[in-house]
Amino acid sequence: MAELREAKIELRFIMCADCLYKVVSALQKTDGVVQAKHNPATYPPWVWVQYDPIKLTEADIERVIEQTGYQIKGKKYPGLWESIRSLFQRS
Repeated sequence: MAELREAKIELRFIMCADCLYKVVSALQKTDGVVQAKHNPATYPPWVWVQYDPIKLTEADIERVIEQTGYQIKGKKYPGLWESIRSLFQRS
């Protein structure tokens, strides 16, 4: 096993401890994640992840968070109007 890495990822729009728990639970089920933790008392919310870099990258971890329905602080996401506009744009 390679040397483990750690990532502390700040999240956006997490309003309750249950939402944060859903993110951590999804991460804990991910192959390559050794540990995932959070502290619901902190603001802004974040998760700490210890992972095997041979099995996944920090980008993979962020993708798991996004697939759970939450956003990463500092990343740009399309707003509602941009999403609607893209539906009508020609390729």
